[in-house]
Amino acid sequence: MDDQRFTTLARMTLSQSGIEVVTEANQIVQAHAYLYASIFESYEFEPPENWWQREAERHDFDMDETMQPYIAFEINLKTLISCMAVFESRQHPMGGLSTARASTDPKDLRLELVYERVGEPLSLRMHDGRLETSFRLRTLDSPLSFEMEFSPTETTAQVIMRSDQLTPAFQELHTSGDAVMQLAFHPTQPTSSGSLHLSTEGHYGATEIEYPQDPSVTEKFQCTHTVSHAYPMESVGYMLPALRHSTKTSIRTDDAGMLSMQFMVTNERTMTRPTSVSSSGNAFVDFLCCPLDNRL
Repeated sequence: MDDQRFTTLARMTLSQSGIEVVTEANQIVQAHAYLYASIFESYEFEPPENWWQREAERHDFDMDETMQPYIAFEINLKTLISCMAVFESRQHPMGGLSTARASTDPKDLRLELVYERVGEPLSLRMHDGRLETSFRLRTLDSPLSFEMEFSPTETTAQVIMRSDQLTPAFQELHTSGDAVMQLAFHPTQPTSSGSLHLSTEGHYGATEIEYPQDPSVTEKFQCTHTVSHAYPMESVGYMLPALRHSTKTSIRTDDAGMLSMQFMVTNERTMTRPTSVSSSGNAFVDFLCCPLDNRL
């Protein structure tokens, strides 16, 4: 989600389960980042006492009584990315820094995100030994807005595979294609195994990449009939940064042709045998992309 082509504002939602950040590049592509509480060393959330009344007054639709407490606001995405870049430069120092700074143990670095109350700025603080860098980002009031939807119960095809096996293909498609990426799932047949097929055409010819249904390639392959849709090539460019930083990728389509590309990002807090997705210690980035056909 660190691509500068995304819109300026992103919606951040804080709840007991963690943090969700939503932004969109256009009316075709939308990105969701899920930072569950399990990835943090410490996570505390205390909703305002009047959160239900406050949200009910801001929405035109009836609030779901089973909805969990949350706080939502908008924030300038480019500013947030700039702040995180400063923190990253402290974690990976380059030349020109003092010996003391360059020898800082990454374990001594601590990042704090604090949102004290509704309407207050979002505070980002990084502790680096005896030094502290902090930012205060202005927030804007934001009710829950319309989001693209993927129907898990209407999934027509899915492949899960290692991201390092998929990254070269997406990079090749992005550099060689003009406007459209064709994505096709082929089921297992008596004479052939199932496969994921990616293709695009450019000024100098066509690029086609195929991944067979094989335990050494795909962790999961679900497809009962041929599924084929076209998507804007620019959407691949939005996904590449998340793909490069992830360890596993899930590619799904539903009966409306909506594409869900979900990337799992692991860290030192990742659990090998989690009881649920939210307790796994993993972060997830999910891109939703509308198909370029008349099915929607």
